[in-house]
Amino acid sequence: MIGSEVIEEEGGRDTLDDILLNRAYSSIYDIAHLYGRLHNTYLSRRYNDVDIDEKYIRQRLTPEARPDYFDQAIGMVSVPVDISNGSVRIATAGDVVAAEPGQSDDIGSTAPLYAEPVDQEKLLRVGYSRQESRAAGHNMSLAHDVTDKSPSKCADYITNLFTRWVQSDVASEVAAEHPDGDLINCLESFDGDKLSELEETVQSEFENRFPEGFTGVLSLRIRTEKGGRFRYPGEFEVLNEVTRRRWIANQMRSYSEADDSSGTATDFVTGERGEVFGVSDSPLERHQGKMAESFPNLSPDESWRNRPLSSDTAFAVIAGSSVIKQFVHLLRDDTRLYIIPYLQTPSPGEATALYDLARKAMEDDGQVVSVLSDELTDRGSRLYDSGVQLYYSVVYEPGRKSKILTEEPSVSVSKIRAIADAHEELLNSNLLNRHPGRPPLFPSPSYGRTNSQTEDDEYDGSEYLMSSMSDTVFSGLLSGGYFQSTFFNRKENEDNDNYGASDPWATATQQCLAPETRLNPEWLISQYVPRIEQEQRGSFGDDDLPVPDSLLTRQYVQYQALARAGVLGTPNKQSENTPSPLTKPVQIKTMTDNSNLAQPMNEEASFENREQRLEQFIEAHPALAKDDERQGAFLLGALVGRLAAYQTSPKKDLSRTVMRQHPIDSITLQRFSTTLSQVLDKNAVYSEDDENVNSIMNTRYVERLNDIVHRKPPTEWELSTSDLRMHYGLGLSYGRSDTSIGEYNDDDDTDK
Repeated sequence: MIGSEVIEEEGGRDTLDDILLNRAYSSIYDIAHLYGRLHNTYLSRRYNDVDIDEKYIRQRLTPEARPDYFDQAIGMVSVPVDISNGSVRIATAGDVVAAEPGQSDDIGSTAPLYAEPVDQEKLLRVGYSRQESRAAGHNMSLAHDVTDKSPSKCADYITNLFTRWVQSDVASEVAAEHPDGDLINCLESFDGDKLSELEETVQSEFENRFPEGFTGVLSLRIRTEKGGRFRYPGEFEVLNEVTRRRWIANQMRSYSEADDSSGTATDFVTGERGEVFGVSDSPLERHQGKMAESFPNLSPDESWRNRPLSSDTAFAVIAGSSVIKQFVHLLRDDTRLYIIPYLQTPSPGEATALYDLARKAMEDDGQVVSVLSDELTDRGSRLYDSGVQLYYSVVYEPGRKSKILTEEPSVSVSKIRAIADAHEELLNSNLLNRHPGRPPLFPSPSYGRTNSQTEDDEYDGSEYLMSSMSDTVFSGLLSGGYFQSTFFNRKENEDNDNYGASDPWATATQQCLAPETRLNPEWLISQYVPRIEQEQRGSFGDDDLPVPDSLLTRQYVQYQALARAGVLGTPNKQSENTPSPLTKPVQIKTMTDNSNLAQPMNEEASFENREQRLEQFIEAHPALAKDDERQGAFLLGALVGRLAAYQTSPKKDLSRTVMRQHPIDSITLQRFSTTLSQVLDKNAVYSEDDENVNSIMNTRYVERLNDIVHRKPPTEWELSTSDLRMHYGLGLSYGRSDTSIGEYNDDDDTDK
């Protein structure tokens, strides 16, 4: 059952209007407050036949906190207590069954324990209230949650219900004020001798039934009227009030090092003035007593001055924090990525659509990236055109510590879609995809771009080269996989305290997602090149030519997609009026024109031979057409690639050495001229020896290269080493597949 089916029932709109803030949502506290109010509304409406005041569901019952108990044959064991005569009598499982026909128990009718399965509704009746921490004191309600505890420990927990909980100062305070306070006074009167006897009996029963330990909920079943049923603790308002005040006392007023963190101020979320607290549980564990960051000279008792929350707001934020923690993606051990969708000014319908998305994330544990991608790329979704944003945060969480490494509070979904759409457009354009009667402008090999996939295929990241895969790009941008597929994998330094946040792919992802940032193309290229060098070196032992074509094509498409979506920029080096050519995308016309993409494109390229294709390829790329140095690097790579293809021709019996003699990591400005001279000599020898060649082969490369190096010696070029090698590598891939236009395959005349 999705949330909107419950929340939007008759009368639901008035409730939603009361829930929504009358201002824009901005902080993580606002977002948690929204999800918490929606979640509590969902619980109260879904279980509206449970006679529990809605305010206690909001403050703060957690019937869905332990779904792992729902599949157990026995999820709860209770001690039946009969106080119908004004004193405490420990009843038996048989008494419970007799008072409520239809119930059954497998411990034994004479045992002072009643065992049963649990579900959400039953835990709501129990008044189950549990904080996320497994630290001492995490049980706020009379029901106690235990995990794999021995019989003696379980017996001890049962007796604690009559002592530490019922006899607490908070319980005594409520008993003195509440009209049903006699219930607490009666339970408190259970004397020590009988309590010791109960402990021994309970331990014996647990040893018989659960000798290896018990996991589940321990509670009481209470009968207040003769002949009545044994009710659960949550069905008594007075006990729910104790639970509520225990939360305020133990988790808001005094927590960690704070004795009293309350004060009088304006609520940070609602804007209402009154009593506020500073150290209540917070979204993503922010401002916790145990978080890794410290605030020097900040008194815990004065923490309410930092993030003042009223008790009602704090309860909503706590509930919402458990919801938004469903939007988590594991990056590495103890490092998690939170991707939380929200709207600045949601309508009631949009608010419930957000909660539906949260419930999908709850059901698809660990698949939040897929859940978000499916929803936010679906044009039929209520959130597609809503202006939804994402709160994006990388958090290091070892144990109970919390350190926020990266935070982008307003990621634009439309920006992510623009990159994904540009990526898909490029794959479907004649830049990379062969159209009827026309080869692509970029002659990358077939295994460098893939339009189909089988179960047995392995593509090493080339899912980003499959057409109609914009949802894959969308998911990759959310998770960081988009750049992991193209960047060098730098292992984290064990002495580095960034826990992966300084990984280049994480930096690139953050800069792509932030609404006002741009990704520096020179930095991007500097991340591409080490990966190319690594893959080429790793392939030297293979029989195939060592050119990482699939990787180069992935990097090329990614780069062009980022440029096409307007994500690239160098604000520190170029003014907006004179942007670097590196930021401008390839200018060809794709199959569909997307007006959301910033850059214009020229008419579709048309060429009849390889000379024309090379000319149009260069002219279509501002980074090549407007920069001789970069064009020279590309042309040298293309010539080497062309000679390598010639060496591997089936009709040639030549040594396959040219690619290994001039790998990508060997190219520098100082060695450029020497490399060029050697390659030109090799080209001349092959031209002279080949009887099918009437003149110099590959003149389209040779003539352009000679013109460029004669205008300015490479040793005087200003091109960075990364830029030089990136475009040299691109040229290798281009030249190696620069075959004849007519048949688009290699034959004797393809090398002229």
